[in-house]
Amino acid sequence: MERLVENKARVEPISAQLLEVLDDAAGKQAVTELVKQWASLNKLQARYEQYLTKHSGEKAVDLKNKAQHQLREGFDPFFTALHEGLRQLDKTVRQHEKRQAEQAQADGKRPATDRKTKALKNALEELHKETKNAEIFYQHIRWLQERFPRAEYGNVTGLCKLARPSDVKEQEYSLNPGRYVGVVIEEDGKTEEEFIEQILQPERRPRAAKSRSSSFGEHHRQECPNPGGRAMTKWASKRIKELGPVITGKTPPKNEPHYFDGEELFVSPKDLEWDDQLFVTETETRVSRKALDKFRNQVIPKNSIMFTSLSFGFGKMGIASCASLTNQQINSVLVNKENDFRFVYYLLKVCTPFIFAYNSGIDTPIVPKSVFERIELRCPEVGVQKKIAAVLWAYDKMIENNERRIALLEQLAEEIYREWFVRLRFPG
Repeated sequence: MERLVENKARVEPISAQLLEVLDDAAGKQAVTELVKQWASLNKLQARYEQYLTKHSGEKAVDLKNKAQHQLREGFDPFFTALHEGLRQLDKTVRQHEKRQAEQAQADGKRPATDRKTKALKNALEELHKETKNAEIFYQHIRWLQERFPRAEYGNVTGLCKLARPSDVKEQEYSLNPGRYVGVVIEEDGKTEEEFIEQILQPERRPRAAKSRSSSFGEHHRQECPNPGGRAMTKWASKRIKELGPVITGKTPPKNEPHYFDGEELFVSPKDLEWDDQLFVTETETRVSRKALDKFRNQVIPKNSIMFTSLSFGFGKMGIASCASLTNQQINSVLVNKENDFRFVYYLLKVCTPFIFAYNSGIDTPIVPKSVFERIELRCPEVGVQKKIAAVLWAYDKMIENNERRIALLEQLAEEIYREWFVRLRFPG
């Protein structure tokens, strides 16, 4: 709560700076609403004081835990409203920049960002930072309460487990945490062992567990004489276009500013990764709704698989999180209902070296759409696709969650360092 009060004090001068720069009523209204939302912190502070008065000496764990849950739930709408207010401010700033660019073009000048706009963006960045710093501790509290709702230890699949000596012996004395905690399969909530036991047929059970999509790729590569053993040799060969229509992206004309600085995603290779990136939710460049309407034939829907096949970023991939545009360096597969989009994502990822063999470029790697969509890959029927994808997806989600958790812990450590050694507020 003390940190929230400090953040509130920092927000007020930043909001005043925004009001000085913004020249439209909508922008000023958005700032005013955000200030009002921070003012509602007074009610939460009073509620917090009531909690301390009533429950700070409470010895009954159940009662104290219930009160903590109720207190934390009261802060959720507060942070939701803050994020919504910041989203409106982001939109206002983009519209402000867009109007300036259009005015500069009308005056025959080169569009450029003036000092006021730079100051506006810097102030908005500070607001985002202060809100994030204020929320981080409540994110940790929410994370703990969701996994340990009764305020007592319990085994949580994918996170922790009390292992008995017999369990360690069964795992041949391996201390690898993953052998004990398991992983939650997204489709039905079963653990990995339960999923394999119930779903997979005996002849399809692997002899030994291997790691995620890498083991899948080892058995699938087309250049191997025996790709995947008896089960996978029965998979049908399909051209990529049979997995779904293939679309090559297109960049809107940059000399027409009304196509840019909107709220829609415009994906380029720099927004994708070679590693295990899943959904693309943020892009360096955004376009307007007019751009999506104008280039509707190049718009890719949610869950489309984006594959970079015309640049030095060859093989960078991602999954569309919403209707988006891409540039011309990306071929996107609009996965049809006869296939699982997650499986197609892993299939293209592990087959990247094979796809690269079709490269026709001299200096720059190029596999054009006409070639890309005709490449044949081995693919099972959709039921098997879903089984394979569910296991791989669950592991990727667990890795993604762990990476997010690590980032939060690093940020927390940085904040503690600043609190103790910069602000000199060492405990005691």
